[in-house]
Amino acid sequence: VHGGVDLTPNKDQGVIKVVQCPGFDVDRPMIGDRVTVHYTGKLLTGKKFDCSRERKEPFCFNVGKGQVLKSWDIGVLSMRRGEVCTLLCKPEYAY
Repeated sequence: VHGGVDLTPNKDQGVIKVVQCPGFDVDRPMIGDRVTVHYTGKLLTGKKFDCSRERKEPFCFNVGKGQVLKSWDIGVLSMRRGEVCTLLCKPEYAY
């Protein structure tokens, strides 16, 4: 993926992050922190299957604790407050 960064510890390209808008904070969340995100879930075909903004309700979870997809734990731990990015995930890091 052009401009993407492999976030996986073993560099198997299971989670690729492409930043659309950098965040405005220098700190990143730590494992166990409560985070609030908006997201749009899409298949590689571009078909949308979920969107928090359409429900007008952000999603909250404790990052790094296995409460969400493995790709979200990995990806969100790399983000800064206000950052907008795309996470491209292999199936073993998604559902």
